[in-house]
Amino acid sequence: MLNEQGEQLDLLSTSAAELEQALATLATLKPDEREDFIRRWPSTLQSLCDVMRVTLKQHNIVDADNVSEALATSLSAYLGGRDVYIPNGERLKNALRDIRIWR
Repeated sequence: MLNEQGEQLDLLSTSAAELEQALATLATLKPDEREDFIRRWPSTLQSLCDVMRVTLKQHNIVDADNVSEALATSLSAYLGGRDVYIPNGERLKNALRDIRIWR
């Protein structure tokens, strides 16, 4: 997105107040508007949101849709643009085991 001077604007602000305002706006959209808005997110962010939504619903979290969107947006603001390694498979199991042992 470009401003009037043709400069690139951040889609997700790193400012906490601006992020809260963006999330408040997202929460007020009608379901079809919200779905269209989220469909425009990068695919990785959409997938992250979907995974969190499913997990939250499995844990009977109230308002899982809004919570997953808020979490995905917050993670994007915090981790966006960084290369992040997240272990999976055996490495994830071993990391979780090690944490339990340490505790």
